[in-house]
Amino acid sequence: MNNTTPDPSGIPQNPQQGQNISFNYGLGLSLGVLSFIVVITYSSYVCTRTTTPQRDYATSSDSDSDPPSGAAEQQLGLDEATLLNFPQLLYSQAKLHQDHGSSAASGCSICLAEYKDADVLRLLPECGHLFHLKCVDPWLRLNPTCPICRNSPMPTPLATPAAEVAPLRVLAV
Repeated sequence: MNNTTPDPSGIPQNPQQGQNISFNYGLGLSLGVLSFIVVITYSSYVCTRTTTPQRDYATSSDSDSDPPSGAAEQQLGLDEATLLNFPQLLYSQAKLHQDHGSSAASGCSICLAEYKDADVLRLLPECGHLFHLKCVDPWLRLNPTCPICRNSPMPTPLATPAAEVAPLRVLAV
């Protein structure tokens, strides 16, 4: 006769059948968790691949494509005319001025290369930092600040005499 019939309590009589049920349960749970992880990973991959890339309107070369009407035009860095007004000098000249209190470093902080006597450097007027011309010009076209101290190389505007003389009005409520 078959002695694997369950008793009225629902617990199997055969111990081997109980082990099969727990193995099947563990296998099913593991496959379910693995399937869930695969579905989440795949859907995350699909979502990130189908998003539209943001277009950089400041560096766009298309003259007929304009930014959306709600987007305000903003200048990222310095314009070419301002950039060309900053002093250029050879490193050999900068070494001569270093003895007179100027702070000329021995290497470019952007590319980390040591200066050679024939290297053309750009001097930022407000802070006095020196960089290779080919290193700092692209930086200043994108960022209006010094790469080291983050100060603006543009001269600060002078206070107007009227602003210093005119008192602030306090409104009484």
